[in-house]
Amino acid sequence: MTSGMGAVCSTLLTLLNKGEHLLCSEGLFFHSDIFMRELIDKMGIEVSFADFRDIEDVTQKIKNNTSVIFIEIPANPTLGVVDIEAISKIAKSNDCIFIVDSTFAPPPVQFPLKWGADIVVHSLTKYINGHGDALGGAAIGSKKLIEKIKYPGMPCFTGAALSPFNAYLTMRGMQTLDMRVKKHCANALAIASYLETRPEVERVIYPALKSHPQHAICEKQMNSMGGGIVSFWLKDGINGMSIRQADYKLCDSLKLFTIATSLGEGHTLIQVENSSMLRIAVGLENEKDLINDLKQAFDNL
Repeated sequence: MTSGMGAVCSTLLTLLNKGEHLLCSEGLFFHSDIFMRELIDKMGIEVSFADFRDIEDVTQKIKNNTSVIFIEIPANPTLGVVDIEAISKIAKSNDCIFIVDSTFAPPPVQFPLKWGADIVVHSLTKYINGHGDALGGAAIGSKKLIEKIKYPGMPCFTGAALSPFNAYLTMRGMQTLDMRVKKHCANALAIASYLETRPEVERVIYPALKSHPQHAICEKQMNSMGGGIVSFWLKDGINGMSIRQADYKLCDSLKLFTIATSLGEGHTLIQVENSSMLRIAVGLENEKDLINDLKQAFDNL
């Protein structure tokens, strides 16, 4: 499909019907969240949100008319990890279609279908293409479900048909997917581990760190690889600066990191979230070069 949102929208618009209930995970990607709250809700489909790390919260919010469960693992940008196998059992016992957005954990990190998901969606724009030069999205699942999404969902509801050239660029990127993603993960773990040693850092979130609340699930479900995103907060009051002021100064001091959104590309990106969280989309550079760049930026604070 033309984009990750094309995949999300085509899938949900195909599978949901008026009068049904959609249960989503909290903290979805910003545009997915807008789609659920601003469009799906206006189509006569009830939408609610649950903390899928809390099984009791999920079971309490499932209704008799719940037909689809949609979650994002890891969450963007808070990197919460959910036990797909446990949620799959709940979905099946309630006759729900279970969809996982696994953009932040592509193969070889995570295989949601293996753990019981019915459909996995990806923004191909990110890791699967891997070069930052093409947009794309994918929905993967059984032939029965995907044929419904392919028609009428993809062309009629969203017009999200992938162009031949973008398909070619994505297939090119897939040739190196395994080695690229493993390098993203290795670099990200090195950076996350380094950030935990810095006195200026309040908190680091990375699923492969032992300090992550769902580290055990990461080991089981994500092949002990945490993905390529590291999120962290600076402490308040560094040399009299607010957290936001320190965020901007740190970003401006970096030389190898590019201040930009997106992820999954060869070069490392950093951005400041609305919550003053810093999100690093770790690239493929030498890990020592990246850590040295962070060191000089921290020294500049």
